[in-house]
Amino acid sequence: MDMKTRAKAEAFASLGKAFSCVLLLSSDEGEHHAAFFGISQLVYAVVFTSVLYWEKRNYLEWPSSIRITDGRHPSLWNKIQTNFDVSSIPLSALFSLQSIFKHALIEGDRIVLTTLVGTYDSGVYAMASSYGGMASRLLFLPLEENGRLLFSNKHAVMIKAKEDLVECALYRPGICCICV
Repeated sequence: MDMKTRAKAEAFASLGKAFSCVLLLSSDEGEHHAAFFGISQLVYAVVFTSVLYWEKRNYLEWPSSIRITDGRHPSLWNKIQTNFDVSSIPLSALFSLQSIFKHALIEGDRIVLTTLVGTYDSGVYAMASSYGGMASRLLFLPLEENGRLLFSNKHAVMIKAKEDLVECALYRPGICCICV
């Protein structure tokens, strides 16, 4: 990734988070301090995503609609087969389920504690459980990294195959079916 763009996005996002946190905490003396930290984190995410999008908007490749040559719309399965590597769809579903399971393991106790227990007890539990969170991070980090590597390799192979197909069609139109 472009480190200059990422640093710029993180800088703006951190400033937005800090300003929103200070502004929200100084404006209210109620019991919603945890919500203010959550809102500040949301500001961070929105600003970070917005800056990345703005900086890379000219490089984004948006999907286009697909039509069959006779003018009728293809079925959903034909669109999926045309636009995606079908062999990676079950793998994508597996990684999605794994990340939902990971979220339930890591954040489930905090969600329950926030609704049932007071702030002091919740804080003591958060300090004690922060050491236990390292085990799940160490367990799932290799799976996530291997998934990213697998998807990037599959994407590179697909791009190379498409480039070879285009090159074959341009330079050897009579034998294109042999090249594929």
